[in-house]
Amino acid sequence: MVSNSLHSTLAFNKIIEGYGVVVPLDSTPAIPTSASPTPDPASTTPTTVSTSTTPDPASTTPTTVSTSTTPTPVSPTPAPSPSTSPISNEDRVIVGYYPDWRSSQLAVNNLFWDKLTHINYAFALMNDSFSPVITTGPNLNTLVWYAHTFNVKCPSTSKQVLLAIGGWTGSKTFSTMVATPESRAVFINATMSLINQYSLDGVDIDWEYPGRKGAICNVVNTQNDTSNFLSLLKELRAAVGNKLLTIAVRAETLDGPNGPITDVSGFASVVDWVNIMAYDMAVDDHSNEPWTKITGPNAPFNVTSGQGRQLSFTQSINTWLQSGMPASKIVMGVEFIGRALTATDQMSDSQYVGRDSTVPKGDQSDALWAEPCPGASQAYSGVWTWRNLRQQGLLECTMSAAKNTPWTRYFDNVTNTPWLFNSETKTYISYDDPQSLYIKTEYVKSQNLRGMMIWELTTDNGKELLNVVQSLKQSSSAAPTNDCSSTAAYNPDGAPATDSSNEASGSESPKSKKVGAGIAVGIAFSLAAFAALCMFGFIWYRRRRAAVSANESGPGSASALVGAGAGVQYKDCVIALFDFKAVRKNDLSFKKGDIIEVLDKGNGENSWWIGRINGDVGEFPGK
Repeated sequence: MVSNSLHSTLAFNKIIEGYGVVVPLDSTPAIPTSASPTPDPASTTPTTVSTSTTPDPASTTPTTVSTSTTPTPVSPTPAPSPSTSPISNEDRVIVGYYPDWRSSQLAVNNLFWDKLTHINYAFALMNDSFSPVITTGPNLNTLVWYAHTFNVKCPSTSKQVLLAIGGWTGSKTFSTMVATPESRAVFINATMSLINQYSLDGVDIDWEYPGRKGAICNVVNTQNDTSNFLSLLKELRAAVGNKLLTIAVRAETLDGPNGPITDVSGFASVVDWVNIMAYDMAVDDHSNEPWTKITGPNAPFNVTSGQGRQLSFTQSINTWLQSGMPASKIVMGVEFIGRALTATDQMSDSQYVGRDSTVPKGDQSDALWAEPCPGASQAYSGVWTWRNLRQQGLLECTMSAAKNTPWTRYFDNVTNTPWLFNSETKTYISYDDPQSLYIKTEYVKSQNLRGMMIWELTTDNGKELLNVVQSLKQSSSAAPTNDCSSTAAYNPDGAPATDSSNEASGSESPKSKKVGAGIAVGIAFSLAAFAALCMFGFIWYRRRRAAVSANESGPGSASALVGAGAGVQYKDCVIALFDFKAVRKNDLSFKKGDIIEVLDKGNGENSWWIGRINGDVGEFPGK
């Protein structure tokens, strides 16, 4: 539990931080060429589609543990890229999926807009007539409003919103829909109606999967799905014109009659990019292959020869490049979740041991669930969001497990993946953390790829993982350090933090501790926290008075900027997370959700900045 005085300190810090989310204007430096970074140890006017069989032409300092005594890595060997022009920082994309059913976990106005270029709103689902439908229109309207308001205020920080259609439970009738020109036309016309209705910037088709079974009741046509899918995309490209058209795909290429195809150049000619889902590689796909019987990494950067499924982040890149997808159209996916399995043996030297066929319950949000298919049985997903790995006490720091618990954190230097193991329950969790994400991000830069995709935005703990991915748009970045600062749940409105005690993680709390000692420690801690809060408030007040004094004199002061504000060019943009009413001369008033142009930044973490909103210029608390 968090004491009241400490709680006030946390809330106060959050208020100061919450006034603005900075949108940096990146330069365009050279792209690093290192193929194996070493981590630090410690998205025109649309047309209507007819049912003609001839479509219109397309327009266009943690402890590192090696988990194998003699690992044999399969080294990533970059394939020649069809694209030779370096991709600038400003052209690199960071795509985040925003699921409509989880919007209560992270409101639209609380998204970290500065760290994203594109948001895929998930998902529109097809009805029985092959028309995609959404049931959360107001939320989508709000999302688009924020993105496009950013574009008006700060054109160089363009944000775009795409509608993602399909998903795991929304791919049942894709095969039937793409089979005829008539049904494809119905789908495309309905899609265009949604694009126009919500002023969307494009569409992302997430068919899981062409030519291969996803959900157990999905219709599959192994012979024709992929070729029919290409027909759909060509016709859809003709309809959307210059709007964005992307697809979400497996780590392997799409399936044809004889397995994964080796030529994807037709797809490359019509899509803006592919979002490669380079994760869930250890999830049982009912193939009955040997790897489905053992534990293994969920999203390995590389593979260990002869161990587990021979599929990885680097292999996926090479496969798509060699099959004809330009590097400039490859966006590599990562997910901010982990997957739990139950091992049949203790594991400390290797993350490859036998696994139980029953998936264990994941985090506190995991519940028994069945695919929306006749005869489907209920099961747990085994999913642990990054937020809950931190909030439920499994990870005390970003790269170390909580002390005095059955959980131990390991890092596999071959697959470059962290994993947790509970020695009491034999629960194994494979996930990505700042250390492993840094390696992937640096590799994407080194291979001159278009960018990265995130599934999904509500699962981060504040912005702990998003910060790492955002370094994709920087020419160089330092390896992340082991952050033990806080596991308090991100809440910009300052509500009480989630209890991250051991009870939340399912392990016993130390009830045997002496009550008297606990009370004494609690009182001392509360007094110390109260003193820290008073000191923080005093320092903040002194800084504020210094800023006000500076405003009243000198041609280089904040007052001079305010006086000339109408002619000052913006530098950045911030989004207000709650209301603020001016109480002093030159203060800037704003409401929650307002987008503010930043004209000048003060020095220091809690400085006051100069901003402009609706023509008014004044000071506001920066971060």
